[in-house]
Amino acid sequence: RRQRLALAHIHTETWAEQSLANGGWRAVYAPEILQALHRHLYEQLPPEDRAIPEGEIVEPGAWRAHDVQVGAHVAPPASSVPVFLERWEEAYARLPAG
Repeated sequence: RRQRLALAHIHTETWAEQSLANGGWRAVYAPEILQALHRHLYEQLPPEDRAIPEGEIVEPGAWRAHDVQVGAHVAPPASSVPVFLERWEEAYARLPAG
């Protein structure tokens, strides 16, 4: 499983470098690009490798639809993920290159 995930990461990184080469480095902060990266990564894995401990299967390119907690950390509500990602793009796309 770890080897398949490692290979998927390598293939996704190569794909991203080629796909974003002409779009500029700031494009990586767009939520739709993040979604495409997620889709590309997880589409390479069989369902059993996309299973989370609760038994659900990670859907490639889909934002989570329910609230989660990892240990003591309670993640922001699922309904706020798109808003957080829009803010993330707004903040990080303005950083100077380098």
